[in-house]
Amino acid sequence: MKDIIDALVVALQQQEPVMLVTVVKSAGSTPRKRGARMIFTKSGQQSGTIGGGKVEYLAEELAAQMIQEKSSQVKSYSLTPKEASGLGMVCGGKVSLLFQYLDPQDINIQKIIRQVKTAFAKDSGGWLFSSLDPKEPALAFFSEDSGWIGGDALRNLTRQDLEDWQAGLITVAEKEYFLEKLQQPGRLYVFGGGHVAQALVPVLAKVDFQVVVLDDRPEFLTSAVFPEAQERLLVDFEDISQVVHLTEHDYAVVMTRGHLYDLMLHQQLLQTPAYYLGGMGSRHKVAVMIQKLQEAGYTKEQIQRIHMPIGLPIKAESPAELAISIAGELILARAEKK
Repeated sequence: MKDIIDALVVALQQQEPVMLVTVVKSAGSTPRKRGARMIFTKSGQQSGTIGGGKVEYLAEELAAQMIQEKSSQVKSYSLTPKEASGLGMVCGGKVSLLFQYLDPQDINIQKIIRQVKTAFAKDSGGWLFSSLDPKEPALAFFSEDSGWIGGDALRNLTRQDLEDWQAGLITVAEKEYFLEKLQQPGRLYVFGGGHVAQALVPVLAKVDFQVVVLDDRPEFLTSAVFPEAQERLLVDFEDISQVVHLTEHDYAVVMTRGHLYDLMLHQQLLQTPAYYLGGMGSRHKVAVMIQKLQEAGYTKEQIQRIHMPIGLPIKAESPAELAISIAGELILARAEKK
């Protein structure tokens, strides 16, 4: 979603009309599930994907036609297994796509897209509404920072209404919308800037984690070593509270150059409300770490908050393989959080 918003900001700033395509319903074996998005500009530029294959090809054709017409609509595909095999699916399924024409001259559209971009940058939440009625304004947005932008028919909603709804199709005042909640994604703090971290950070950045790298060695905290990191912070591992304060939305991964530093960090991180804690190490190192934490007074339940050894069990060995393993576990943790 963040990449889609970034591309939308650029297109609209360049006064380029855009077709926003969203999967609003899916059933069966469809390539992408509800909420997947792509954009298609008048000049033919595309960002994002709704699953590839012939479904996306047909969507691109229709988007090109509709952007010329400046129109919006919902288009559904109901596919038999035979049809599905030709449309990039496996066993058939149903998918409904919402095509929305976004006019770069529309001030509210400009404001909404900028505010969503700001929400991502600030790790703050919000609610994005996409109208299924082509006669209604395409988008509306609400956050604590912005209040309502657009959405005149939605303004009687309470904060509790917004909190209670799940993402997906909703009906308000007999009008249908696709609702997307912008979750507070949290930051991912990587403690230690060694070889595995250097392989891991680019992967995490590619899948939309907001990565902060921390080390006590300034030579590891440069844009040349970690160009994809959102921040690079010099820290004393004995007291990280001088530099960072983790929230319940945040993730922390410990992969320093030594057992002692790892132990220091785990003890401090267990005092935080962080959503996810992970530690790298061999079985022997993990066993030693658990023993040291128990000796320091931590209970079994507290220690079990730390995912050790971090990573999916794919027998990874090299830094690049370990990066894939760790990123996979973090993607799973993020999906379970939602």
